Amino acid sequence: MQARGGLSSARPQRRGKTTLVSLSPTAARAAAESLAEELDIGEWLDRRALPEGRGLSGGIRRLTAFAMAVAAPTPLVILDEPTNDIDAARRRLLWQAVRRRGDAGAGVLLVTHNVAEAERIVDDLVVLHRGEVVAAGSPARLRGTTGSDLCLELQYAPDAVVLEAADGGPLPFPTRRTVRSGRRVLHTVPTDAAAAAITWAATLRERELIDGYALGPATLEDAYLALTSSDVDDAEPVSTGTEAAHV
Repeated sequence: MQARGGLSSARPQRRGKTTLVSLSPTAARAAAESLAEELDIGEWLDRRALPEGRGLSGGIRRLTAFAMAVAAPTPLVILDEPTNDIDAARRRLLWQAVRRRGDAGAGVLLVTHNVAEAERIVDDLVVLHRGEVVAAGSPARLRGTTGSDLCLELQYAPDAVVLEAADGGPLPFPTRRTVRSGRRVLHTVPTDAAAAAITWAATLRERELIDGYALGPATLEDAYLALTSSDVDDAEPVSTGTEAAHV
């Protein structure tokens, strides 16, 4: 991550209606050192990469690209899958760096397939499916559930028949939404139905009708599957809106 190159100009340069923010060599070096410490990539600060980034891991190249994008203050940062190939510790540092810039007033447009990460970092989001917007709003709004709802996930065997209940009848507990995705079936249930849901799932497991089950808080991933799956039963439709996606 060299503090030279495109960051060496002493004043802003205009190209038509576009303003390129540039830094003096001293300011560029200071920004590079600060970002290297922020992202824990100091040992690579003065190492020159080989052509096409050879000599650096994919994760370090990703972090370097992010550092180059935010070295000079900018009102909008656009990130496309920024955490690909980055180890868990530095991934957390990257998200903290993104959050700090958003809190400082910069707009951040993030493109990601990592629903779990998006739920933790974004304020508002847009869900695209096959090139079309299928929902927009805050993570809580898109989850379309109350804050205390739970998700019962069932994992069926490859050759199993997906059952509604152990006896083939209706489910013995209320559900807000059911999503089927491959061998997984996700039931969103209210908290007061947790005991009945676990008892039912344990019965299926004892009878070897499912490979396993898990109960946890309803997440944005559940909502994403509901929005993009063709096999969904909704007791309460997922809320949508027209808000723009930003961090």
